[in-house]
Amino acid sequence: RVVWTWRTGGDVIGAAADAEGRAYYASLDNVLRAIDHRSGNQRWIREVPTRPVLPPRVFGPAPTKTAPRTGSEQIVVVTGVTSEIAAFTTKAGAPAGTYAPPSDLIGEPLIDPVLKPYQVAMVVITRDGRAIGLTPSAMMLAEPPATPPVPAPPVASPGQRLRAAVAR
Repeated sequence: RVVWTWRTGGDVIGAAADAEGRAYYASLDNVLRAIDHRSGNQRWIREVPTRPVLPPRVFGPAPTKTAPRTGSEQIVVVTGVTSEIAAFTTKAGAPAGTYAPPSDLIGEPLIDPVLKPYQVAMVVITRDGRAIGLTPSAMMLAEPPATPPVPAPPVASPGQRLRAAVAR
C-alpha cells in the first residue's frame, strides 16, 4: 500500500540517495530535496547551481550505535550539466562546498563512502581524459578528524637490555 507521495516541480533524475532515514533526490527544477522515509515530510529543500544530470550521492561517516558521530557529517553531492559538483550536509542541507573540474565529466563521480583524513574521497573522470582524485578539502569540505595514534609499546634502550642480560 502507498504510505505517502510527493510531487516535485520537475522530473526526478535517477534513483534517490539514502542516508539516516532520509531520501535525497534531485529534479529538473534545479532542486535537491530531503524527504523523511517514514512520514514523507520534506526535511529541507535547496536550489542547486546547475541543472542536475546525475542522481545525488551520499558519502561520509554514518553514525552507528557503536560508533557515534565523529564530528564529520555525511555529505550529499549533486553533479549537473556544467560539471560543477555541489555538496550539502545531509542533516540540514547547508552548503558544504563545491568543486569545478577543469573539463566536463563523462560519468558520475566515484565516491568512497567512508571519509578518511587527507585521503582520496572522490574520483572524477573528465571528457579530456583526466582522472582526478579529490580529498575532502579539495571539495572545500572539512577533513574528518584523524584517529589518535596508538602509542608504541615501550622499547628498552640498548643499555637497559645489557643490564638485564648481565643480571640474569
